[in-house]
Amino acid sequence: MDREKKKEYADRFYCCECEGRKAHGNDRRKLSYGQFGILCTLDEADSPVTAGELAEKMRVGNSRIANALAKLEELGLISRKAGEKDKRHTLVSITEAGHEVIERKKRRFEDVIGDFVEAIGEEGYEAYLEYTHQLNLILQKHFEEEEKEEKTGENV
Repeated sequence: MDREKKKEYADRFYCCECEGRKAHGNDRRKLSYGQFGILCTLDEADSPVTAGELAEKMRVGNSRIANALAKLEELGLISRKAGEKDKRHTLVSITEAGHEVIERKKRRFEDVIGDFVEAIGEEGYEAYLEYTHQLNLILQKHFEEEEKEEKTGENV
């Protein structure tokens, strides 16, 4: 596919993404995707995790995790404490309020997906899932190529 056609498709995709962001609104009290991802990770964890483990799992730097954790702690959704064995490591866990946010957002998401399936039908939804899976595989391939380029300093 030529570069111009790729650009056209990417522009149309980006416009759909922008529409989705507008539908979410711009309420500063809402959690970012990253903050919600942290909550989900903590919700699934069996025990407190370190900030460093979260950063690694989320594929972001320590400073971004620290900023997100500060906001989540301010909202009362997580708690942080120094590690017992190594005080340099901060242990992070989700609070009851954090669990409640997760459950509320999961129910809302189930409602959204239910409405989406009703709008496009079950076959359309299955096709959407397959296309999304293919897109994710391609994104992963490009992400790995980009990482390799950064490490070796050459284009793949």
